[in-house]
Amino acid sequence: GTRHGDDFQDAVGEYVEADARNRGDVCERTTNTVGRIPRSKTGDFVLTMGPESVAAGGAIAIEAKQEQGYDLKSVLDEIGKARTNRDAEVGIFVLSKLVAPEEMEPLTRYGNDIVVVWDAEDCMTDVVLASALSLARALVARRGVVDKERAADLTELDNGSPRTPLGWPRSSNGQERSPTMERRFATKPND
Repeated sequence: GTRHGDDFQDAVGEYVEADARNRGDVCERTTNTVGRIPRSKTGDFVLTMGPESVAAGGAIAIEAKQEQGYDLKSVLDEIGKARTNRDAEVGIFVLSKLVAPEEMEPLTRYGNDIVVVWDAEDCMTDVVLASALSLARALVARRGVVDKERAADLTELDNGSPRTPLGWPRSSNGQERSPTMERRFATKPND
């Protein structure tokens, strides 16, 4: 039989919860909980990266839909709202294959949002949802690394460090000296 709206949402939730347990993450069902936006319950699940994760505490908002009428623009609008509403770095919109426009790809990334077309009745499509979850975790982790690097760069600036953002030493006149240039200047041709 086919799953309708709530059943589809439950199927997505079961899949995400099992995946989270296997990775030491926490999946919270937020379907009936108002988020940061007043009176908004957008964002059906929030996946929070566990303490063992590179991006511990990072959050992924997940929206699951099996309703007619969603095109790419409405999907991206809604997952953007879900991300904001759930204070998440990354969003995954899971659209049922039963209602997805034919031209929609099984998995596509748009910045920090991932759009997935999934068939709850066909375990062969589970790889697409699994890939979306892995990609989302990687995006959260990458963002965490970038934030740490930015913080380190700002600390270096505050400390008046003479190193460039790439970490190359500066020459006496303040110019960046790449390791390649250092070698080039160190090896002089025979006269």
